[in-house]
Amino acid sequence: MKKYIAIALAALSLSSCNDFIDRQPLDFGDEDAYFTSPNDFALSVNKFYEFLPLNNDLWGGLYSEDIVSDNQASSGYQNLFYEGDKKTVAKNVSQWNFEKLRGINFFINKAEESLANGHATGNEPDLNHYLGEGYFFRAYDMFRLLTNFGDAPILLEMQTDNRDELTESSKRYPRNEVARQILSDLDRAIELMYDKAP
Repeated sequence: MKKYIAIALAALSLSSCNDFIDRQPLDFGDEDAYFTSPNDFALSVNKFYEFLPLNNDLWGGLYSEDIVSDNQASSGYQNLFYEGDKKTVAKNVSQWNFEKLRGINFFINKAEESLANGHATGNEPDLNHYLGEGYFFRAYDMFRLLTNFGDAPILLEMQTDNRDELTESSKRYPRNEVARQILSDLDRAIELMYDKAP
């Protein structure tokens, strides 16, 4: 019996030399291995479409955000118009957040780096189209900041975890500069994108 165990252990030790552990993950590699094709760009930018205020309900959608404004009235009760009934916004619902902008900047920075290094291969107009969609979504999220706060930080790069750098980059710019940056991103998106999506 000991002889069979010794033979099995010897066989196992010889068959485990295929470097299986050193292979790249099949579901996602590192950033350098990922941003290489139009499909990679498309998959990355598709995540940003959930930022758009489109609902599946009958009366929702893009126009539901105007319900509590002077542009549109709702048939239901709005506590914004009754004295003493307005509550502060919960922390997790605050518009002062930058998670979406961080992801968009990550995509734009990595896609531009990949294009500049020649790392991305494939149909260049397709690659540019998806990069243009990234610029559109950055303009869209900066517009959210502009409409809610006026003066806002202009973040065009991924931020590091350095406290001093974060403090410096979180300074607010005047709203006219924020609006100019939004228009600049939209111009860049128009320049890069197809007239019709591929």
